Amino acid sequence: MKHIILILAIFLVGCSPSLQSNSDTPIKAIYLVQGVGQLSQEDLQAHPEVMITDKFDEFKKLAESKVALWIDINSSGLVDIGWLGESPQRYYPVVLIGNSQAGCIFFGNMQYFTFEVPALPPLEEVQEDCSTPLPGFSVNILRSESSGKLHGYEEAPTVQGIFDGTNLLLESMK
Repeated sequence: MKHIILILAIFLVGCSPSLQSNSDTPIKAIYLVQGVGQLSQEDLQAHPEVMITDKFDEFKKLAESKVALWIDINSSGLVDIGWLGESPQRYYPVVLIGNSQAGCIFFGNMQYFTFEVPALPPLEEVQEDCSTPLPGFSVNILRSESSGKLHGYEEAPTVQGIFDGTNLLLESMK
């Protein structure tokens, strides 16, 4: 009997909680946004698998489940980069909605990983001007302590478009 209880306890502790919406739809993404964001209210209402919050503390609490972390450009200043770089969320897909320049974002002000960034060429050779965000969204996922994958999408952000860029990443997470 003790072995059965021990196995049950290990199973329960080992399972990450699954976040559910009010309509019992599994949550795939948490969207941190203040006021009017990059995604339309109509688009968000059509997707109950996206949970929306305007408070970083709530965003952190909701991220205790395996989900994609979506951050609107108007809320990026709320994000604690130190927290983002901690496990387990450091291995979740992270999306910045409102800028398609993935290199500028994830090697710049939202660098939450600790591995070395490739040395940048002299400023006159840099092709990407990071001073002005380009429309779209950017996705990053860490694969290990020393590698990751990032991509910028130069398209108008939609919930389905972002899911197209993150669902496979979410399914392949460690």
